[in-house]
Amino acid sequence: MTGISDVTTGRRPLYTAILLAGLIAMPLLVVTPGLAHCAQLQRAAKSNEEPAPQPTQSSSDMGQRPDIPPPPDQPEVSIPEADSTDETLRQPPQIPQQPPIPEQPPTPTITVPDQGQPFPPEPTGDKIIFYADEFHYEAGAIIGEGNVILRMEDMTVYADMVEIDEDGEQAMVHGNLRMETPDQTLWGERLLVDLENEDWELREGRTRIEPEFFDPEQVREPLYLEGKRVLSHSGGDLVELFEGQFTSCELEHEHYALRSRHAELHEGSKVVLEKPAIYLLGQRLIRLPFNVMLSLEEDKNRVLPEIGQDPVKGYYTKFAYLYLAGQAASGLVNLDITQNRGVGLGLTHYIDSDRQRGEGSVFFEPSQGALTSRILHEYQLTPQLSSNLRASYQQNSGYFGTSATDSLNLTLYQRGNSANSELGLRRSASASAYSTSRQYMANFRHQQRLGPQSRWSLRTNASRRSWGSGQAPDDELDAEFKYYRSGGRFDWQLQADNRYDLDGTAYTGDSYFALNRLPELTINTESRRLGDYKLLGRVPFRTSLQLGSYQQEPDDISVRRVALDTDLGGGEQRLGRRTRLDVRGRYLQAFYDEGSALYTTRFNATLRQEWGGDWDSQLRYGHQSRHGYVPLRLDYGGRSHSVYWETVRLRPNHSRIFFSSGYDFISDRWRDVLLRTEYMPSASSKLELQSGYSLERARWRPLSLRWRQVKPDRFFLTVGTEYDLDRSELTRATMELDWRWHRLWRIELLTGYSGYRKDFSTLDIQLTRDLHCLVASVAYSKSLDEFRFNLGIKAFPSPERILGIGRSGALFQSGPGQYF
Repeated sequence: MTGISDVTTGRRPLYTAILLAGLIAMPLLVVTPGLAHCAQLQRAAKSNEEPAPQPTQSSSDMGQRPDIPPPPDQPEVSIPEADSTDETLRQPPQIPQQPPIPEQPPTPTITVPDQGQPFPPEPTGDKIIFYADEFHYEAGAIIGEGNVILRMEDMTVYADMVEIDEDGEQAMVHGNLRMETPDQTLWGERLLVDLENEDWELREGRTRIEPEFFDPEQVREPLYLEGKRVLSHSGGDLVELFEGQFTSCELEHEHYALRSRHAELHEGSKVVLEKPAIYLLGQRLIRLPFNVMLSLEEDKNRVLPEIGQDPVKGYYTKFAYLYLAGQAASGLVNLDITQNRGVGLGLTHYIDSDRQRGEGSVFFEPSQGALTSRILHEYQLTPQLSSNLRASYQQNSGYFGTSATDSLNLTLYQRGNSANSELGLRRSASASAYSTSRQYMANFRHQQRLGPQSRWSLRTNASRRSWGSGQAPDDELDAEFKYYRSGGRFDWQLQADNRYDLDGTAYTGDSYFALNRLPELTINTESRRLGDYKLLGRVPFRTSLQLGSYQQEPDDISVRRVALDTDLGGGEQRLGRRTRLDVRGRYLQAFYDEGSALYTTRFNATLRQEWGGDWDSQLRYGHQSRHGYVPLRLDYGGRSHSVYWETVRLRPNHSRIFFSSGYDFISDRWRDVLLRTEYMPSASSKLELQSGYSLERARWRPLSLRWRQVKPDRFFLTVGTEYDLDRSELTRATMELDWRWHRLWRIELLTGYSGYRKDFSTLDIQLTRDLHCLVASVAYSKSLDEFRFNLGIKAFPSPERILGIGRSGALFQSGPGQYF
């Protein structure tokens, strides 16, 4: 009997039914909800008539969607009792001619796929669908033979035979077995599937796991695993291998392999191998006495040692061992063997769970008395309360001489629906042969919403700083309070802030600037909020009124102030089809209680003109003046009066030409004339040129030229030069290169030539060789005077150092920047 069996997983009673379809070319059977009571159905069918012969579809027709008429309306089905000698069980049973006996279980629903439904049909809900050329019973179990297909929600299995036990809890699939999921393909001799939770076990299995099982950004090649037993748990999140082999080499005689009695693959995070043996070109090299973890986080992945040389360590070799300490913890043990600093030992431990994330590390070099340590920890104590801890200690690192530094930073956060609070504590200290310093800080912040229109905030910061033992510490306290309320036409803000010198005159080195508001009231409005009211019926405005009492340090000035600050205009006005004008202004009037006053005016206008032929220009005029006396830095502002002009010709994906200049009326001088141009000869290349001319000094700026050539994933080249037109000499030349000239070879190069020193001030080069399933790289940095050699597994990327990082941490820039 050819058919499809549909099993609903669960612990409910199981029923079976078979649909007679004498008029359809190939009978199809979808049975729900299960198979637990096959024997009861067989006993209930004893009184039925002997089934009539029914032709079956040949295996050669399997896979062709037959024309199927609509199913009959809920027929009652009976099934003959199974008998080991009765071959009639291979024939479909007939529909009974009399009503079923009352004790018979309810009739299951039987459906036939529609004409447009895929074949076999997709499983829905918690169903598992079986297809085979023939189904029959043996001792209460269901046997499917010929072109077997098993389909679950995200897994499809192909085989020659399937056996489903009479309780409907397990299925055994075997014979030419192939199993496919979105991220894996498996082969084996026998597959046992738990129909209740969809866990499975594969015997003598081989699997290919695609990078998508983890993360294609972190695992770049498929993984190949073999094992006498392969077990899948938790919907495939965890896969176990027993007596297995791991490699990322797809060749029959793999270049390398790791063989282990037990291995675990954790989806999206790591691969753990229990005391694996390392094989190279089929020969066993060594069995490691510890477990090996291949992490999918690039900064943790240290599979093979790193070899190199630099001025601090001399020649060195760095080893690392990754370990697993439960589901939420892992770590990295480091061993550095160096020529100049001896042996270094390090440990980094990671925690990552639902409520906390953390990292703790320590590195010790006994012969140098050097110690470096760090703690990073985030903890969610409650849904609203969390903490963040940062701590570090460093002594005699080798890069900063004889010194010791430490820091501790703890912050507590409270998050609520209407309020947020933050409390921070910080300590830092440093000591060297020349000086010592200590700093303690505590800060508190709170924000509170009082409804949709008002809120308030409080901020305080206390600090103590000390230098050496013979000087009094500097104790300070800053406090700030703000209240804000929004209304229909107006909003207002009340602000008070003050700095308190807690040490008084004990510390004499105070050199600070502070403006204390004691307090300040600000009222804001605008045209839109006043019913779209405009000055003179045409000019929109935004204005604010400020009233406050102020204290300015270190000038010891105390003054009261009232000010009106108004912005006028804004928004472009079209003067013609190709002309637009934007005019803006500002007026500030301030009065002080000691008798002084100030007013400031500002006017800006921008005229934009489209000339056609891809050309447009912009003319900007600005004027600002200040009149009166200003006792507070709050109202400081200079005078300005200038005009600026620029014109641009832009042809997208082809070229851009830019000219600009201007004139400063106050200093009575011209701005430099600037020229910038870009040209794209093709979609993969670009030429940039810029220079300038000083009208005041009658001198040229250096001529900067840069060319880029890009072929995605294969070739990137940037060459830049700077040429001094007045001296007629090359002052700087740079080059960036990333070239995969062969599928196995890649070269990366950063270099910079200084025309002043007549040498290459920067030279970083790295050569990488693809060794099929491994990757090797050799790198040299002139600025660090360092040489490195790395060998790693290509599927698991090792952390790559960025080329062009100098000893101070600055990144090499190949471009000259942009002139202004």
